[in-house]
Amino acid sequence: MQRDMFEERILRPMMAWAHLGMVDDGDGMRLIGQIKHLGPLAYMHTTFRPVSSKQCVEYGRNYDISIPRPIMEFLEISNGLRMFSNDISVSGVRQSYDRSDNVMLRMPYDLADPNRLERPAALPENHYIFAFYAWDGSRGVMRPDGSVYRATRGLGDTSLGCWDTFDHWLLSEFERVKAFFDLNGRPLADDAVIYGFQ
Repeated sequence: MQRDMFEERILRPMMAWAHLGMVDDGDGMRLIGQIKHLGPLAYMHTTFRPVSSKQCVEYGRNYDISIPRPIMEFLEISNGLRMFSNDISVSGVRQSYDRSDNVMLRMPYDLADPNRLERPAALPENHYIFAFYAWDGSRGVMRPDGSVYRATRGLGDTSLGCWDTFDHWLLSEFERVKAFFDLNGRPLADDAVIYGFQ
């Protein structure tokens, strides 16, 4: 994904919730749209400070995983992403394991967890988990050709959605789910509808 596409098609629309409150460290970490009805640390969207390709390669070496090029390119723009009060998240290169609230808000979910430490037995060796849907536990998975699919938690059903590329997945899922939230961060439909089960 190109930085200008991310800023135009993802970041700018996320700013529609900035009136609810925002934290911006000026270096890529943004907590956008505080959702007080869910709790004092709940935000509609979170972007993270980018990492370099060198950091991605070193991280991959440390955990014996190979980060696909499209994911690495995205991490150079935002080292992970949380959308719609953490309902959909893109994992990133975790740089701290401090469990305090202040640090937890500013760190992405770890790419090593689903791809190495908690890798589902049914996942083909050359497939790579990069995203998580909180409502049903489904995963965003990338094939070696760069195409993407959404699969159930245990990967028994891989037909929840298919996309040609990571960019197409991110843009279409953001647009699809955005339509189900008002500007106060409240859902306009049941979770089963929002996440494509009705």
